[in-house]
Amino acid sequence: MALQITSVLWRQHVEDRPVTAADFQVASSSMDPQQLGDSDLLVELLYLSVDPYMRGMMRDAKGYYRQPFEPGRPLSSRGIARVIKAGPGVGSGFREGDVLGGMLPWSSHALLDRKAQ
Repeated sequence: MALQITSVLWRQHVEDRPVTAADFQVASSSMDPQQLGDSDLLVELLYLSVDPYMRGMMRDAKGYYRQPFEPGRPLSSRGIARVIKAGPGVGSGFREGDVLGGMLPWSSHALLDRKAQ
């Protein structure tokens, strides 16, 4: 059965005006939770932090200490998520129901590659 995912996408870089609701897009997608890669974690987002440093990432700024948000992709920030399912290669590091924190996409659910963490 497909899992429905809701994401908040960044639409465009904003250089010389305030950020408005029109700069964001809510998008829906789906995935098959049975198709996890060996080292994948399927997580459900619980909380997100929205912080002032993110304004710099909304510009197409060179030299900012963080990469700018990519138009058409979900925003990301510090967050807390619950593990829904862990791939077989994740090992004993995470189990279903565990809570984790880190840089997470603004999506109701996400696939995280444990090897990339």
